[in-house]
Amino acid sequence: MITKSSKPLEHNPFLKGKMLFSKSIKQEYEDAVAARDRYKFYMENEGVSGRTDFEKQVDQLGKMEARVPEFKGQIESFEKGLGLSDAVLKGIEQAAIEMT
Repeated sequence: MITKSSKPLEHNPFLKGKMLFSKSIKQEYEDAVAARDRYKFYMENEGVSGRTDFEKQVDQLGKMEARVPEFKGQIESFEKGLGLSDAVLKGIEQAAIEMT
């Protein structure tokens, strides 16, 4: 298993020796380090500063996702209201045209 940081590798002569002689282990380690750096870059771009911040944002997202059906219902009712308002405005415009 690949460790999260290189420090345990540096202090473990068996793993360090294994990396020196095994191309597949070395490639696996380099892939894991590259993936770690990539994920860190993506998280920084999204404004995540650390693990606690990430967990806080995940919790907030979960709460917001739970309210999606409620928001969809509100949006649908507003859309119906907009359709009614649009019909009233068209009626007023038509009445104004007929009056002139």
